[in-house]
Amino acid sequence: MNNSIKPISKALSILFMVGGALMVISAGCFVFFWHRELMCWIFLLGAVLFSSATMKRKTKIPRKVWEFICTAAILACLILAAFAIFKK
Repeated sequence: MNNSIKPISKALSILFMVGGALMVISAGCFVFFWHRELMCWIFLLGAVLFSSATMKRKTKIPRKVWEFICTAAILACLILAAFAIFKK
């Protein structure tokens, strides 16, 4: 059994699920041109929820790696939002 990740609380599990679901649904809607201006912000919200839950986990993976992954996700969301806003 892999002992590198400790069990997470119910609240963190909910943050993971809600954040992931928001990202998946909003990315799909964005791709199919359905309310793009709104979906980019919902994606950003999902990414922030997901990355904040990820940062709370205690793993053997260095914190710098997690910070890089979360920062890259947030930057991707901001680029997506800027693209949707300035595309008009």
